[in-house]
Amino acid sequence: AINALSRMKDTSATTAIIHDGLESPHIAVQIAAAVALGRLQDRAAVLALTAILTDYYRLHPPDSGPIFDAEKKMPVQQLKENHAYLRAAAAWALGEIRDPASQPVLRQALDADENSLVRDAAQEALHKLQGS
Repeated sequence: AINALSRMKDTSATTAIIHDGLESPHIAVQIAAAVALGRLQDRAAVLALTAILTDYYRLHPPDSGPIFDAEKKMPVQQLKENHAYLRAAAAWALGEIRDPASQPVLRQALDADENSLVRDAAQEALHKLQGS
């Protein structure tokens, strides 16, 4: 449903995609929502997309190590790796939206993220921002 809404290019769906998609407990739904928001290119999504990155960096500093998350029943490192796809999708979406306000968090992702997929997406997004 999220993909269908984004293909319609109707920005009135932005709030629903943020609420029902990005706030879903399922990582695959969150990733689909981030991609959909990028396709919509609605600046109203910038705050929610940047929060994905900033919240992650605040909660998971680079040296947090292999701690076990009892709630998720898996090592934090595995959670970080699963979350990398979401961070990459958020960075990609911010590049599609091309809002200059996203530059600081994209630079942080490029400079500090431990995952090359996220760094590559941030670099591509920053390139798009510089070209707009």
